[in-house]
This record gives sequence, C-alpha cells and structure tokens, in this order.
Amino acid sequence: MKIIKNISYKLSKKQLDQCKALDAIDQISFINQAIFEDSGINHQERLSFQYELLKISESNKSSFNSAYILNLISQTNAQMGDLELALDNLLSAEKKWREILSRNKKDIPSLSINGLILCLSDIGNIYMKMGLFDDAMKYFESGQEFIDDTDDLFVPYFKIHFHLSEIYDKLDFYKKSKQMIQKCIQRVKSFKFNPPGRIYIYLVPANIRLSEIFKKEKKVHKSIETLNKTIKMCEKFDDVIYKQQILMMLGELHIENLNYKKAIKVLSEAESMHIKIGGDSNLIKIRLSISEILIKEEKFLESLEILKQIKKIAENNNLNVQLIPIYKMLSLIHENLNQQDKSFKYNKKHSNVISEYYINKNKALINENRKIIKDLSRAIKEKHEIQSTKDIESSKKYKIKSQTAKTLYRIREGNILESLKNDISVLKENIENHNHKHINSILNKISFYLRDQSSWKDFEDMFIQIHEDFIDNLNSISDQLSPKQVRFCMFIKMGMDKYDICSLQNVTIRAVEQQRYRIKKIISPNEDLDKIIQEL
Repeated sequence: MKIIKNISYKLSKKQLDQCKALDAIDQISFINQAIFEDSGINHQERLSFQYELLKISESNKSSFNSAYILNLISQTNAQMGDLELALDNLLSAEKKWREILSRNKKDIPSLSINGLILCLSDIGNIYMKMGLFDDAMKYFESGQEFIDDTDDLFVPYFKIHFHLSEIYDKLDFYKKSKQMIQKCIQRVKSFKFNPPGRIYIYLVPANIRLSEIFKKEKKVHKSIETLNKTIKMCEKFDDVIYKQQILMMLGELHIENLNYKKAIKVLSEAESMHIKIGGDSNLIKIRLSISEILIKEEKFLESLEILKQIKKIAENNNLNVQLIPIYKMLSLIHENLNQQDKSFKYNKKHSNVISEYYINKNKALINENRKIIKDLSRAIKEKHEIQSTKDIESSKKYKIKSQTAKTLYRIREGNILESLKNDISVLKENIENHNHKHINSILNKISFYLRDQSSWKDFEDMFIQIHEDFIDNLNSISDQLSPKQVRFCMFIKMGMDKYDICSLQNVTIRAVEQQRYRIKKIISPNEDLDKIIQEL
C-alpha cells in the first residue's frame, strides 16, 4: 500500500482492492493507467497526478514505469496543445526505452518493445502536427521495423497505421490514407479484446479518421452517418476526449448542409462538456460557431451575449487571432441593432487587432535581418582569410558568395512584401471606404519596390559560377524534377535547412517538408536526400 499512500490521486474502492495484491512496481503501473483513463478529471489535474507518479517511479528506480508514464504524459501535453513539451517528454521516454532494450538484448520483453514502438509513433505524430513530415516519416518507418500483425503488438500496429493515415492525408495521398485506416479497422475487428468493450477505444478514433476522409471526398452524408454511429460507441467506455471532438465535427458538417437547428444542438452539447474537459480554445471555437448561426438566423441579442462571454475569455488569455472574428461579429450585430457608436467601436478594434496581427507577422523580416548579420559576419571572416592568403580564386568565389547572399536577402524581402501586399488587400476589404486612399498608397509603394527587385535568374547565374556542374549532375540522376524542385535542391546544396528555405520563400514549414518529400521520392527514395545533393 506504500505507493497508494504517497500519491494524492484517489482510487475507487474496486481499484484499491485490485491494488492491494500488487507489489510496488505493479502498483505504479496500475495507477498510471487508472489516471490516464479517468474521465472524471480534466487534463490539468491528470497532468499533475502523472508528474507526481513519475517522481515516485523514479525514486523506486522503475525504468519501465518511468518510460511508460512519460509516454502518457506526452499525450496529455498534446491534448493541452503543448507540442514542444510533449516532444521533449517523448524524446526522454525514447532514451529510457532504448536503455531498457540494450540491457536485455538476449531476452527482450514484449512490453518494452511495445513501449518503444508507441513512443516512436507518438514522436512521429508530434512532428507531423508541427508540419515536419520528413522527421515524422522517419519515426513512423523506424517503428514499422519492429511491428508485425501478432496479438502482442496489436496496439503499436494500430497506432503506426493510424498516424500513417493522417500523414498521407496531409500529403494529399487520400487513397493511401484510406487504405491505412481501413487496415486499422480490419485489425481491430479481428482482435480479441478482454474485456470486449475495449474494442471501442480503437474503433472510435479510427471511425473519426474515416469520417474526415469521407468529408474530403465530398461525401458529407456518409461522414455524418459514420460520426452518428461512432458517437454511440463513446458511451461504451470511459471516453475523455472523443465525444466533444465528434460533436464539433458534426456541428461543422450540419452548418455546411445549412441545417442550423441540428448544428446548434450538437454544438451546445459539445459546449456543455467544457467544464469536464477544459480548454478555452475549443470553447471559443464552439461558441463562435453557435454565434455565427444565430446571426444568420437574425437572433442578434442571443448572439451578442455569447460573443461578450468569449470576448472576455479571449482577451484574458491574449488569444488575439480569435479576437479578429469576435470583434467583426460584434460590429455586425451592433450595426443590425442600429447601435452605430458600438458598431464603429468594434469595427475599430477589429481593424486594430488585424493590424497588430500583421505587424507581428512582419517581425519575420527582423529575424531575416539577424540572419543576414550572421551571413555578413561569416563573409567578413572569409574575406580576412582571403586577404591573408592572397588567393585570387578564393577572392573571386567570395565576391560571388557575397553577391548571392545579397540577392537572396532581396528575394526574401520581396517575398515577404508580396505576402504583406496580399494581406493588406484582404485588410482593405474590412476597413471603411474613407480609409481606402491611405491603404492604396501603401499598396502602390510596395508594388513600386517589388518591380525593382532582382529575379531568381540572378541567383541561379551566381550559383552556377560556384557549383558549375551541379545542375547537370542533378539531371543525370533524374530529369523529372521541375524548375522549382531544381531550385529547391540548390538551396540544400548551399546548406540551407528547412527553416532557411521556409523564411526565404515565405511559405509554411509544411510546404517545405512536402517539397522535400516529393523530391526525395523522385531522386532518392531509400537514401538520405541531403547527403546525395551535397555529393553532387
């Protein structure tokens, strides 16, 4: 009973009776699972109990339990939206799992293999959510090396294929995505669960995933039908998160079908689960959708009360992006209620928060300037080396590299300005007509600046002077690369990482990862892309 007395989490009478017969190590394992599956506590409480149990496990020198607790802590971190902390805990867990396996090379326990595969799968999942698809695929493939379709590895088999379905979906390989989730469902239906009700722990998320695929296939009715069938399954086990997720998805689908009555019903039910689950971000999303429907039905006063509530939550938590639609809808409601002063007040707030959002976005340019300072510092150091050795050829290369750095900076700047121009054009639509003259003046200045920028051709010409045979050597491997993909390979050759390329082209990390993935499939499906390009 030592472990039970040292933790603040309270087990049920039935659980206490089960725990009495266990030794200290098995008690930790039992309590860990009980905390994770307890639907009566919110995520913050769960996290507090998990960290408390982790300390007890560490003091008992139970490496297996500590690794497994970290696995489950990371899932709670992810549910709360803290992906960085989730990843940090998973990488610590991976280290522990590998240490356990290295100590038992001759007789590796199946539970330890399960733990490692689940950990690798979850790491891949976090990288996927961050948009780092190459890293995600690396971990999923690493986990696949251990799995088979035996009953001992059922859970890892399910999780790996489930996450592969998600990543193929994000990469627009919908057919493969559907194949992966159908494999999950088939495996779940063929597995003998004990007790039998545990089947729903796996069928529910698999069906949610299938419903998302149906929605992308424009099979809205099939998606709704699948979700309605799945939500009944949530009653058959201690569901912590899935029911609210299903209700929010149903709300979106009913809005898409213009069935506002049904949408309000399911969204209201999702809202009622907030006290039990927590998470202000989800609450704001739910109430914003309800408010939007009420405005369309001209129930302005009801919508106004909801918006006031979520405005307070968003302002208290500095959720500025979510304040943008809130202020806009408040302005619209007061306009319809003929309260022009209040409408103007929220229209001004809406304009200010949008402006602040784009000012923050413009900080990307400041970060680029910092990078340029570093580039110039390296260039100065290189110049001093050239002067000391009086190497004419190196001096020539230095000048080309210096020009290339400046050209890349102008391209970065141009891309960011082009993006800001588009954003300001969108902002213009949300601002009153008497401000359009000032907005047009800003747009004209940006357009004038962009007309005078260096083209990509300048960069390519200078690159070829440094790496003369690179493009020919690249084309000898494959002539299927598009001009944009060839240019992407040039960035890699210059030693740019995904963040450099993302910043240079002013695109998302996800877009960069997708391009890397496509290029890798063409020229090096089974080899390291960076290594091949650097050797050309």
